[in-house]
Amino acid sequence: MASTKKITNITETKQTSKTKEVVVVKKKRSGAIGGLLIIIIGLALAVWMKTAFILVIIWMLPALIAYYVDLSDNRYYFLCVATCNITGALPYIAEIMMSGNTSVAFIRAIKPEHFFNIYLAAFAGYVAIWVFPHVAEILIEYSTNNKIARLHNSQQKLLEEWGGEIDA
Repeated sequence: MASTKKITNITETKQTSKTKEVVVVKKKRSGAIGGLLIIIIGLALAVWMKTAFILVIIWMLPALIAYYVDLSDNRYYFLCVATCNITGALPYIAEIMMSGNTSVAFIRAIKPEHFFNIYLAAFAGYVAIWVFPHVAEILIEYSTNNKIARLHNSQQKLLEEWGGEIDA
């Protein structure tokens, strides 16, 4: 008899005497609390910041995109991009808040340089996600090679001290 296979995230295997069937169980995302928190913060900012809220949403688009793209449990991709993005946006948000959150402050905040700086900061988050794993790999490889060289040197010293009596 032919076997039936269905594949997605999590699989359970059931085997009968003649067939082997793979049953697929979809894993439910546990991001309900995070999504609710973002909505609550967004509503509070909309009431507090009024006109500037739209500008802040536009400034934070890279973080919002990263939130919906990152499907991992811990959302480290989103956290890295959002941290860099908010770091780039905070000086301009503070400038709007300090000037009274008026339409004049809003108009002063719509400068191309501000958008460039904020999106450049978000881009730094994307670059960090791409670069840091490679840097960590290089450092771990270097550390491992050093440890291997030290162990090899220790082994050579033991062989010199004990002679051919011990053999690895």
